[in-house]
Amino acid sequence: MKWKVKMPLLGPTTEEGKILEWLMEVGDHVEAGDVLAIIESDKASLEVESPGTGVLLDRYADTGEMVRVGQFIALVGRPS
Repeated sequence: MKWKVKMPLLGPTTEEGKILEWLMEVGDHVEAGDVLAIIESDKASLEVESPGTGVLLDRYADTGEMVRVGQFIALVGRPS
């Protein structure tokens, strides 16, 4: 199974967030609930957790990049 990780809703009027730091590298084993990245809105910082156990297969945003809410930022699953 694969899980697409989206930029979460950071507030009722927030449309995008910034990737402050990736805590996992592509290829790292992750458990459900592990923190993948720290993101920031204009008002707060937030941890983005892995929705499942597997491997971080891809990251779709770089550190420092602004990402729209709902856009995919990572993919977790079993390697093919």
